[in-house]
Amino acid sequence: MDFSLIADVSASVGHAGVQNTKVFIARLLNRLRLGHGNGLQLAGLIEAGMKARLLTGLTGDVLKFVDGINKLSFAGRHDGGALDLVEAMSMASTSFMHGRQDARSLVLAIVDGPALRQRLVVQMAERISKSADLVVILVADKFNQVAQRDAMEWLKAAGSCTPYGCRLLQISDYESLATVDTTGVLAEICPSLV
Repeated sequence: MDFSLIADVSASVGHAGVQNTKVFIARLLNRLRLGHGNGLQLAGLIEAGMKARLLTGLTGDVLKFVDGINKLSFAGRHDGGALDLVEAMSMASTSFMHGRQDARSLVLAIVDGPALRQRLVVQMAERISKSADLVVILVADKFNQVAQRDAMEWLKAAGSCTPYGCRLLQISDYESLATVDTTGVLAEICPSLV
């Protein structure tokens, strides 16, 4: 599997939220088997705020990916504070051109709410569906219906919904994200790793 991870660093996430996201990604990394061989994964990391930033392209090198995690930073108030997922999703989609032709591609987005330009995000999710699966980890309480509705629209456009449900994992807050059992996340993104 080749996967691109998008991490929300917008104002609503906050500095502590970004730190907890870094802890979660590092814990998830410990469960992956990065490398170029059969049964191994390539992973990339994209930071998403008002602007997107590629922190590491698809790599099988654990140290390069860890360096990408360390570069993840709270952009928040410096760049307007909103989440623009269109550019981040475009970067994720483009990254698969440098991936393996025989590998399954997946975009994993960790976000905490609605994004700017919802219509364009839905269109980008539909475009991603041509080459990759989409999984969303929504960091929001169960009463945040706007965030849930928007994330479900992305997943439906990406073809990531079945009659049994969509590929949406919801976690109540960033502190919980940092300590969540990664087995459920792995089961959603790559069942062969569980």
